[in-house]
Amino acid sequence: MFKHIKNLFPIISIVVVGLLLQAQSSSSDSSGLICYVILCPLWLISIWYWWRHYYVRKGLGYSIFIGIVVFIFSGIGVGAMVLDFLYRAITGNNPEIGPCPNCGKNKIVSTNSNPQPHSEQPQCPHCKQWVGGAKYAFVQAPSQSHALQDLNEMRTKGLITEEEYQLKKEEILKRL
Repeated sequence: MFKHIKNLFPIISIVVVGLLLQAQSSSSDSSGLICYVILCPLWLISIWYWWRHYYVRKGLGYSIFIGIVVFIFSGIGVGAMVLDFLYRAITGNNPEIGPCPNCGKNKIVSTNSNPQPHSEQPQCPHCKQWVGGAKYAFVQAPSQSHALQDLNEMRTKGLITEEEYQLKKEEILKRL
């Protein structure tokens, strides 16, 4: 029993690492570098081990059959990742990177498509504004958002004039 599991180890490792590569290449996360640095060498080591174990010991026909099964599952992910990397390197087109929509000074990598401020979203190092969404929609920090809501309520209730509203709004926006 253990011998059969040992024989299946290279196939299982190649498929698992390949599927991880495929999942990582399809995500728009900025942690893709982890995928290139860690998973690609693991995938190559697994292929080398499989090639040595099956091709050398079992013969060409058996290794081709196993290879087709393995590369269907894992090769697609690696291929997509490599093609995506080459496309971005050659064209310089990286849809994940854009200037800050508020100040326009810094390049920011968007890590989350949910336009709500939280820890996974990047913050502009210059103006300290939260950035989120595929089009880098401006998202206010929570404290600023609450202050603007309170100010808006005061305006709608008639507690402050329109001029006071505009002045206080500018002050709130300048705080961050």
